[in-house]
Amino acid sequence: MNNTSERTPHHTAERPIEHSFDTIKNLLFQNVLRSEEYLSRRGHNVEQPDAIREAILEIVSRQTSDQARTSAERPAKPALSESDKTALHVVAELGRFIEAQHELRRDQATQRHQASQRDPAAQRDQRDITERERIRHLKLEYVIPYNHIIKEFVNNHPNDNIEAVSSALASTYQFIYGRYHCLPASETHSTTRPTQRDVYNSIKNSLDGMRHEVATEGLLQAANLDYDYNITADEDANGADIFVQLNGRREAVDIKASESAVARSQQDYRFSQAVWTGLTKEDFTGLYGTATNALSIPYDTVITKADAFAGGVKTMVRRNQIAKQKIATRAAKRALERERK
Repeated sequence: MNNTSERTPHHTAERPIEHSFDTIKNLLFQNVLRSEEYLSRRGHNVEQPDAIREAILEIVSRQTSDQARTSAERPAKPALSESDKTALHVVAELGRFIEAQHELRRDQATQRHQASQRDPAAQRDQRDITERERIRHLKLEYVIPYNHIIKEFVNNHPNDNIEAVSSALASTYQFIYGRYHCLPASETHSTTRPTQRDVYNSIKNSLDGMRHEVATEGLLQAANLDYDYNITADEDANGADIFVQLNGRREAVDIKASESAVARSQQDYRFSQAVWTGLTKEDFTGLYGTATNALSIPYDTVITKADAFAGGVKTMVRRNQIAKQKIATRAAKRALERERK
């Protein structure tokens, strides 16, 4: 039995959020758990998490492509709104995302421990390479696709409170997936289950990152900088959240939600592309500036923060250019010295 410290945090927003735990449950019961798509899969012994995920994806895909038809076998149902489809899509990928995050925490802790035990001058062994490949696989397969869906959710729910949404999705995870394993057995190395606090934090951190990414597009537009947010999964896995055009070059930017996250990135990576948006939770007051800790910022905040963020991007790019130039100069100098010998 979970103690009080393990309970999912509960938060009440100033105004009701569009998709509370109760509305998500109603969506599931009305559109998924009684559907042919779900029941046929359960009838063929498909595990609960896979049956729910596959059923949601089929239902959302069919409605999105306008392939729903009225027939004697399939009674007509009201079409799902774009907002409801996005919420269901998040639910479909939620179980695999949470467990992938749990595996990543374990793997990254193992990686840090191995690095601390190894002679700094030693070459990476096969175990290090395998661990890094597994981390990359988990991100590519489960985390990045979920984050892309969360970005759609943020766009469709700009005035919702981040804590209330996180609480609703955390409760949804426990309701649907809490008793099951959502990842293939071959990819599950951890012997523990994610705690309710871990579930909540994983969801909130993803929402926080995505609301900063969405806000970034407005900041760059206000600063008259061309950008491209259409990035590949590989580019995303390598740290690029968006590309900005500077001096005729396409520069990758790793958007961070805090100064401390930028500092950690700069400590871990020689040519870190991390830039803080300059936004705090107090800035996220929704499209109209009347909400608290929402998923978007109002236009006035966009205008106020744009130049500082653009300056941060330019500083990051210039810093990396100078660092690379110094390395190239030292390498050329060493090559020249070897030739003279």
